[in-house]
Amino acid sequence: AMMSGQIAIETIKTCEKKDRLDKLGSTYEKTLDRRFLKILKAKRIARDKIFTDDESLKKFLKLWEKHRASEIVMKKLLD
Repeated sequence: AMMSGQIAIETIKTCEKKDRLDKLGSTYEKTLDRRFLKILKAKRIARDKIFTDDESLKKFLKLWEKHRASEIVMKKLLD
């Protein structure tokens, strides 16, 4: 949530600087997609791996004690 707020602030500043406030919504949406889509796809793939068997789930839960879910999938700690 904090990151999306920061992205919103950056988007507003960029659109104001370029005098394109009419493009605020689409610019914000594109920026969110660029920054979060990769993580969301990786999380979906990881979710499928995590729930394949009990061992995978145990491994994820052990990693989750010390790492955020996005960190686990982006650093490929499950592999």
